[in-house]
Amino acid sequence: MNTEPAYEEVKELVNTAVSPTFTKQQLHAAKKYTAQQKDMLSALLEEDQLYTEAEVDHIVNTFLLKVVE
Repeated sequence: MNTEPAYEEVKELVNTAVSPTFTKQQLHAAKKYTAQQKDMLSALLEEDQLYTEAEVDHIVNTFLLKVVE
C-alpha cells in the first residue's frame, strides 16, 4: 500500500505555504541541480508553469522511481 500523498495533495499543501516559485529557465540555471538533473527538468517541466523547489523535487523523484516496463 502506498502511503505517500498524491502529487496534487502535495502541490496543494506546498502552495498554501508561502514558497518562492521559479520558471523552468530559472530552475535550469540554478546551481542546485546537476547537469543530469537539468536534462530531466528540461524534459519534465512545462515552459509556462511556475514551480516551487518542493514541486520540482517531487516531480524528479517520481520520475526516478517510475517502474520501467
